[in-house]
Amino acid sequence: MNVNDSEILAGILEREGYVPAEKMGKADLILVNTCSIRAGAENKGLWFAHSIKSLKEKNPNLIIGLCGCVAQQEKENILKKMPFVDLVMGPQGIDEFAGLLKQIETTNDLRLTTNDKGYVTYFKEQACSTRKLPVKRAKSPRTYVSITFGCDNYCSYCVVPYVRGREVSRPMDEILAEIKALDKTIHKEVILLGQNVNAWVGGLANLLREVSAIAGVEWINFMTSHPKDLSDEIIAAMAELPQINHYLHLPVQSGSSKILKAMNRKYDRDYYLKLVEKIYSKIPDITLTSDLIVGFPGETEQDFKDSLSIIRHANFDSVNTLMFSPRPQTAAAALPDQIDGPTKNARLLAMMEVVENQALAKNQQLVGKTLDALVEGPAKDGRLSGRTRGNKIVYFDAPLELLYQIKPVKITSAKSWVLEGSISSGVG
Repeated sequence: MNVNDSEILAGILEREGYVPAEKMGKADLILVNTCSIRAGAENKGLWFAHSIKSLKEKNPNLIIGLCGCVAQQEKENILKKMPFVDLVMGPQGIDEFAGLLKQIETTNDLRLTTNDKGYVTYFKEQACSTRKLPVKRAKSPRTYVSITFGCDNYCSYCVVPYVRGREVSRPMDEILAEIKALDKTIHKEVILLGQNVNAWVGGLANLLREVSAIAGVEWINFMTSHPKDLSDEIIAAMAELPQINHYLHLPVQSGSSKILKAMNRKYDRDYYLKLVEKIYSKIPDITLTSDLIVGFPGETEQDFKDSLSIIRHANFDSVNTLMFSPRPQTAAAALPDQIDGPTKNARLLAMMEVVENQALAKNQQLVGKTLDALVEGPAKDGRLSGRTRGNKIVYFDAPLELLYQIKPVKITSAKSWVLEGSISSGVG
């Protein structure tokens, strides 16, 4: 979502006459697009903003903007503590960004614009229903198209509903028009985005069928999926439509039913595992990944063991392992029995080891097989890098003219997070 927001901001800037600076020291405008999903991400964004303060001192005409979820959450504090920042804009302010930028360019005093609540006017509490805005897309074969904004789930640990607003779906015709306009010579994989794409009001399965019918769309992916809303129709569409990748990111967050209830996830361990069983029965070659949080308030050693065991029972290919980070405004931040730092860290390291070992085992099963790979670009070691339909990174020797193409690659070796292979003979 953050990357997609940045592409929209870049598109607006280009439309308004801006061009990319060769380096930050020569810029007339710097936007810091932030994320507040975890404390580490929030601190990184704020640290970076502070680090460019010296550029403002050298060039008083430099416009510095702080955007994204941290801006929405910490609006007044940023305006008070970071006077060198000219623009503080939450995610829902993107629609008004061009006008706000013009106001800064002419008055350089946007911070004085407030409403009767004392908030700067560009902080909307409601998610946008439409985004008919220019997008300067990265030159990548994988591209993002938002289908929903905001979230209504209010998981007890998550700040998203407070910074991105309530859930709103984009109209189907608008989504399809955006995808039809893509440069299909570059953008071969369309990734439908939302905090919970399964809740798209027109029925995600219906949308998947419509997107599959668009000429030039070769691969389709979607994220993120909430388990409670992953319907039989969505699973059937994944199984039936050849353009949809057999890859699914399905965050479980905990393997303990007790912790899942405290997280307000609206399902338990048994429901999740039965859902996974259904997915494998319909799509046997599915690549299934997930998220797991360790150290949630009240997590006992048994709860943690339940999380470790669900990695094996769900047969995940990989898991994003996260340490619980209290977020302002969320219910979990005020829960009793907060877990101390050393315990959370030890559990995180133990879980990472389990995930790495299982990821290696799953990847080793692919050695000797030939998989289609979407060629993304050069790897650090000079080879090309691509992604399989299971979203696995694969390195192989091949000429640069294969960029943005889909090619069969024979897997020759496997590590936990990377596959290695060779272009099948006679290809390219």
